[in-house]
Amino acid sequence: MLTIYEDKAFEQKTYKELQEGVIVLQTLVNEFNDLNLGNVEQDELGILIVNPRMLYDQRLAKIEIPSGFRRDKYLEIMELPSLSNVEQTRRNYKRFEMYGAAFYNLKNGKISVNTTKAKQHAEMHTISINENSPAYEVVKKLIDAIELINSINVTMDYSLLLSHSVKLDGLYCSLQGLTGQFGKNNVVINNFKIKQLIKEIERNHSKQQVKN
Repeated sequence: MLTIYEDKAFEQKTYKELQEGVIVLQTLVNEFNDLNLGNVEQDELGILIVNPRMLYDQRLAKIEIPSGFRRDKYLEIMELPSLSNVEQTRRNYKRFEMYGAAFYNLKNGKISVNTTKAKQHAEMHTISINENSPAYEVVKKLIDAIELINSINVTMDYSLLLSHSVKLDGLYCSLQGLTGQFGKNNVVINNFKIKQLIKEIERNHSKQQVKN
């Protein structure tokens, strides 16, 4: 496997936020379970996160009403548990809502991160290519060429890649200025273009396989 690009900062941020979300979501589950209306199940996490009142009402609807009582009147005289703590914790969870219930597992009342889903999200910006891909050799040679260009550029005191003299539009890469070094550039892969290149080569290969 050849990794072309990784966004490590995004990966770290994702895992950190998911772990923080576990703490808040665990509190949310515990507080709902403490209502003694039945413990939250895995397939109910989404409702609990988005609309705990709906889950609360669903549980109330399952309460058996003694013969001779109207449901609404009976519930009025019952000492129903308050949902206020649950709703407050749910508001605290709002900043993690982007991940949704699918990013978490609930087993025996304990919340944990769904590692498969977390990895998919954390590495969503990663660009990599398998050695069996028909695009592998092309991409590998392109990366080797970029590394060679950058090496020569350093040897020439960065004069090779002066921005006014270099055109890289068709090379699946672009110039990037070096941090804190005005006028000095190096060549980096254009992530969007390299992904398009890989898709194009693999698509053309598949078409050729079909013809054969």
